[in-house]
Amino acid sequence: MINKQTRFITATALVCALLLLFYSNLKPPVTVNTDLQQTVRAPLIQTSMPIRQIVENPLRNPVYSEVHFSTPNEHDQVPISESLRGTNIDGALQADKNGELILSIGVRDFFDYFLSTADEVGIEAAVDEIIRYASGYLPAPANQQALDLLRDYLEYKRFEYAIQQVPINGESLTDKATLSLLRESYQQLRQARAQRFSSAANQALFGLEDTYAEFTLSSLELGAIPDLTDVEKTQRVESLIASLPPELANEVRQERAQAQLERVRRQHINSDIDDSQLHQQLVEQGYTQSQADHVIRSRQQQQEFNRRYQQYQQARSLLDQNAANYGAEVAGLRQRSFVTPEEATQAALRDLGQARPN
Repeated sequence: MINKQTRFITATALVCALLLLFYSNLKPPVTVNTDLQQTVRAPLIQTSMPIRQIVENPLRNPVYSEVHFSTPNEHDQVPISESLRGTNIDGALQADKNGELILSIGVRDFFDYFLSTADEVGIEAAVDEIIRYASGYLPAPANQQALDLLRDYLEYKRFEYAIQQVPINGESLTDKATLSLLRESYQQLRQARAQRFSSAANQALFGLEDTYAEFTLSSLELGAIPDLTDVEKTQRVESLIASLPPELANEVRQERAQAQLERVRRQHINSDIDDSQLHQQLVEQGYTQSQADHVIRSRQQQQEFNRRYQQYQQARSLLDQNAANYGAEVAGLRQRSFVTPEEATQAALRDLGQARPN
């Protein structure tokens, strides 16, 4: 599926205010030999575009060269942060037989993998680890090219962060003004890339993401056209999907099918219909046996969670709200009441939407 590493999809801005304060003196590079350590400091934010997580295929690269040098897939020493322990390195820095850097989305994956630790270890340590791998595994030309590209990438991330500070109301994605703002911001990002990267680097690092972003914006814009019926909108979105590269089209279709399945699950959470009847109904509607099984299993899990949450609420109502350790008692009760950390988190989030019991 699309999520190669959940960490990168859910990552928020990496202590941006602190980084902005610490690295506010960033200046554009003037030569390829500019000291990277002095020029790449910038606030970072991880992209959440699903296309970033599609499994790499060298045939996608604008120019594919045989790999003669590469950074390893596994850490060659203890990882610099706890979050990286037990994981393999995403992407790679690679060079061809001439010692030139091979441009691919794997370069960006490699950068993002280490830069995602900036909130844990600091931007300096994250950048230093990238530099260490580049200098240790690449020949001189590719090493310098990778560091130059890293510098440009971090400068771009600072610009991207500034663009992303414009507040967008997620509930207004059918509003023309909101969509116009999204389109304008996207065009600004594309222009910033064109100014900072060669056409080859731009295509390798951002090409598939641009394709996905254009599809997403166009789909949202179709949804905002009042004169189109739902059937017409669906047909036009299907036409957009058909125009995508095959691997991306397949991912989008899977994502949409999964979203539809989730809507069905939510629709039937509190339904009076029993499991066997619902299963038969779903199969008759065209869902596969495994999809119907998934809905039933998810519904059972959610219903069981709701039952335990009700018991938890009753027990919580007996606690002394005025006690100094009330918060700790609630946390302990929550931990005892729910089977998994995910359920405990779900309960805590549900608590946030409710007042304390009387």
